[in-house]
Parts: sequence; structure tokens; C-alpha cells
Amino acid sequence: MAVKAIGTWVGGFYQTGRRDVGSWSSGAGAAARPNWRLEVSRAEGRLECAGVCVKPVEDVKSVEDEDLSSACPSSEVAGGAGNGGAEEQPRRLNRDLPKPLSLTDLTVSSHGSNVRVAYQGSPGAFSEAAALKAYPQCVAVPCEQFEVAFKAVELWLVDKAVLPIENSVGGSIHRNYDLLLCHRLHIVGEVQMAVNHCLMALPGVQKEELKRILSHPQALAQCEIALGKLGVIRETVDDTALAAQLVASNGLKDAGAIASARAAEIYGLKIVDETIQDTSENITRFLILAREPIIPRTDRPFKTSVVFTLEEGPGVLFKALAVFAVRSINLTKIESRPQRKRPLRVVDDSNYGTAKYFDYLFYIDFEASMAEPRAQNALAHLQSCRVLIIGYDLGS
Repeated sequence: MAVKAIGTWVGGFYQTGRRDVGSWSSGAGAAARPNWRLEVSRAEGRLECAGVCVKPVEDVKSVEDEDLSSACPSSEVAGGAGNGGAEEQPRRLNRDLPKPLSLTDLTVSSHGSNVRVAYQGSPGAFSEAAALKAYPQCVAVPCEQFEVAFKAVELWLVDKAVLPIENSVGGSIHRNYDLLLCHRLHIVGEVQMAVNHCLMALPGVQKEELKRILSHPQALAQCEIALGKLGVIRETVDDTALAAQLVASNGLKDAGAIASARAAEIYGLKIVDETIQDTSENITRFLILAREPIIPRTDRPFKTSVVFTLEEGPGVLFKALAVFAVRSINLTKIESRPQRKRPLRVVDDSNYGTAKYFDYLFYIDFEASMAEPRAQNALAHLQSCRVLIIGYDLGS
């Protein structure tokens, strides 16, 4: 039952005020990391991407130690949000709004004293709101794709990335679970956002005049009841704010968008209906990613994440989870993903023939700091089970 580490996924975040939406924040500490993690990091590492730092960002503030009470400069983030008509709005948008980073932009290094936080989407997206909630003094940097945000952090173009990991209605964001294993970043915090979907259109257009609705696929799915009553055609785009931008910039009088109230303000649209999601309690959890981990401590609540796969055998998952239960460590999340490069496991039994099963990765979040002996003992015990540990997220 030898343990074989095939890569690392490390990071950490501490928790404050668990019962309040948006109450998670990043932190730092002084304790040394467990020695066995260093052994894991020297392992094969097939799942890691070879990101190269072009040039460090100079004079970057330490966000963890800042006063985060003031707002992010709007001129840096979203440009001028106006109340003008739809005809003059596109000209102002093109001048003021930041262009989302694309893959071709990632060869350019960046300098500056402001903390830069990447998010996926256009200005006005819910991910931008999460970035501003986590770091109110930041410069929010839009990115076209999730992977662009990961690479932007690796290449020192930004200091942090805030990316969605799960929604209370739509479930887990599987793409970001997979990308966590492909990029050498650390989880340093998380933030939870209440999502309020608004239906918006050009000024003067009534809800009954809309023939089609543009938005992100998940937003459309979360507003199924309201859209069904309208009897409109659903059209998908890459993010909710982009839907609002397309309606405004193209002057689409027969089309509406589902996006945030902030997106309506930025792009000069009128909200014709709000809180149209099927479930009023619609929460999205975002992870905060950075190049450097925070070091776990024992003076505040922390969370730790582990990624592993199982060898063949009955009750193996039960035994793996039991290492936390016997130490009174609370599990807050369990997610499974098929192994992408080796999805099928072949079992040859002479009595029953050959069977093929999906081989899974298991992601587990638990409430304990890696500075605590019980967390260290739990992971050591996990190694002794029939488990292949891929990596763990330094407790936080």
C-alpha cells in the first residue's frame, strides 16, 4: 500500500465568521510547514504546469495587512458608469472599461504599486464584485477565461485571482477544480457572495417586448421559472456582464440580459425585473489564489484542502474519511472528479471476469489548521490508508 504523490496542489486560507455570507478572508502566519509536504513536492508532479515568471511586480502592497474598508478606485476598475442613453453609452464604454486579458496578453509583464486581482468576465460580472469584496482597495483585472486568470497570477501580471468554485444552486465549478491541479498556485482565502440576478434592457424597452435573453448558461439555468413565464429564446454568452454589454453596445431592442445591478449601471441599461432567480438564497463561493501560500497558525479558525485518489478495495473511501472523524475534524466539502488522463480502472477477477470502473479524484475541505497536531496526524494517517495523495492545501 505504498503512497505515490503525483503532483501538488497547495495553498491555504483561514475562516472568520462562518455564518455570514462573504465572511472569509485571507491571512498569514509564522509556523513552519509540515515536513512531509516537502517530500510530496519533490514527487513526480505530472499534473503541474510549467509556468515561468517573466518579472516580479515591484512595490506591491501586502493585502493581508491592509485596511480593506475603502472602496476600489472606480476609474481603474469599471470606468465611468453613466445614466446616458444606449446610443452614446458604447462610445464611453470603449474608452473607459478595461479590456479583458486574453491568452495573447500573457507575455507582457506588469508593474505598479496597486494590488491587482484577476477575475473571469467583464466589468460588472459577479466575479468582479467578489474580487472587490475580498480586496476593496484592489485594481480588478478582467480576464476572458478562467485559465487566463490562473496564468495571469503565475506570470506576475496580477497579484491574486478570485474565481468561483461552487454555487448553492448550480453546484461545483468543475473547470476550476481541474485547473487547480494544473497550475502552481495557492489558495489563500475565500469569499462568499449572494447572487441577485436582474433582468435588464435598453431604456424605454418593456419586459413584454423582449424576444430573447442573453446571459451565462448558469444564470439562465438559475432563472428558469421566470424565463419560462416570459416565453423568450435563451442565448448563452461567456459571462453575465458581457450579455449586458452586448445588449447596450449593439442597441438590441428585442433582447434583454440577465446580469448584476452593477452591470446595468455600467452599461446604461434599465432593470425591468430583479431577483428573478428561482431560489432567493443563491450563494456563490469564490477561492482567492496567489503565488505564495500563507503559513497556518493556531490563533484563528483555518480550513485545509486535500486531493487524493483511491486504490482498489472495499471500504477504502470510508477508511480515508474516518481519519478525520476519529480526530473530531469537521469536513465541509467533498467533491469527486474523474481522473482525466487515466479515467478507467480495469479490475481483473478470475471468478467474475474483467470490469472497468471510473477512477476518481477526491477533493476534501476540512476545518483544521496544519499547525495543529491533529491535522498533521490526520494526513499522516491518510497516507497509511490505501490512498494515493496528490496534494494538499496548506491549512488556513
